[in-house]
Order: sequence, then structure tokens, then C-alpha cells
Amino acid sequence: MGVNKIIYKGYQINYYYRDDLLDLAKKIIDGDILEVNSEYRNSDRAVVRSIMYNDEKLILKESKNERKTIKKMISYFSKGEALITLINVNSFLDKNVFLYRPYVSIQKRNLGVIVKSYLITNFISNEEARNPEYFRNVCETINILHKNKKSHGDAKLDNFLIDENGNVVVIDTRLRGMGFLNVRKYYDYLNIKYDIKNADEYMRISKTPVYYFAFFVINFKKTKLFLKIRKLRKRKYNKS
Repeated sequence: MGVNKIIYKGYQINYYYRDDLLDLAKKIIDGDILEVNSEYRNSDRAVVRSIMYNDEKLILKESKNERKTIKKMISYFSKGEALITLINVNSFLDKNVFLYRPYVSIQKRNLGVIVKSYLITNFISNEEARNPEYFRNVCETINILHKNKKSHGDAKLDNFLIDENGNVVVIDTRLRGMGFLNVRKYYDYLNIKYDIKNADEYMRISKTPVYYFAFFVINFKKTKLFLKIRKLRKRKYNKS
């Protein structure tokens, strides 16, 4: 089943089967006041809130990432993060993985580059998989993604929730490919290892040169120098 598309006030709205959410998408575009339950994140990268619509609890993510200069340039040649997420997650077929469900993507372009981007998904729970009893399941879920040649991209316990049936559910992923020489597999492993110290018990990772490259990049991003540069960039972005 192909993805559906409509244009509304210069915005592209894409969805698979939740056409009942088109009115919500139009309200978001029109700037109507929404019933907000909680705000989970409000950073220079995204605003994530839970909202109520027709008695259904949903997640609304507004991406700010593609408003940055380099990301804008890339978006000219890309479908955009929201639409890629909608397509990749809904087309993933391995039933051994519980995934969040993107319902609708909303994007506006100006001269070909994305200037506004939203994603509507299902709500799962507020419980993160931080209890050690879930650690094996989290790591095995990442292993299954890798076997399917997919990476999470931001593998940390914030992005693994526990649903009402006790299942570990993956959220906040575009399910991109593994990258050159499977570099994203190593990023996933190194990221989750910061939260799950004994991840080695559940994940087999060969320490190739690509592993050490990923190790260097991740650790460099935690240095005072990088954090200072990121802070300056964030300040410059907020002024603009």
C-alpha cells in the first residue's frame, strides 16, 4: 500500500491509513490551539508533546533540526525526516520488533528546502525501559534491527518504552540503513552501552577500525570542546 499525499496551504501531508487524522493535520497547519497533555522535550532539535484529539492520545513532534543551514541544504535532495520516518517504520515487516507507529507527516518547503516539519505518532506510555529486567530485550531488539540492515540512530533508553502489555517498544527512529561499513551499528552499540553497561552480554560487536572510528566520534561529542561549540551554535541558532 502506497503512501497517500495531499497539499494543504502549501504544506504536504502524507499518511497511509489514518485519513481520520487529516483534520488534525490541518489544525496544526492553521495554528489552532491543541489540547496538550505533556511536553516531553523542547530543544533546538525538536519539540515533542502528547496531545488529545477525538479522545485519542497522540504524540506530536515538531522538528527544528532541518531549519539549520546544513540540514536545510540536505533537505533539498531528501524526502525529509518526517516522511522518511513515516515510510520506513510503516514498511518494516519483522514482527519480532515492537515499533511506534507514525501516522501522519507534515512538511512545508520554501524554494525546495524544508522550513516546517511535523510528525504525528501513536502514544505508547510514559515508562522508559530503565528497569534492568528489560535490558536483554532492549539489546536483542537492537540486534534484530541490525539483522534487518536497519539502525536505530539514537539508541538510548529514552527511546525504548514499555507498553501496557509489558513489551519493549522502539520509538524516535527513522530506521535508516547501516551506513558505510555498518558504522551506524557501532553507534547504536556504543550509545546503548552508556545506559546498559553489560550490553556486551547481549550484543556481539567486532572491534574493527570502523568501531574505533565510531568510538572516537561519540566520545569527542562528549568533550568540553565539542559541548562548547554546540552551545555557541545553539546560541547563534536561537538568535536567528
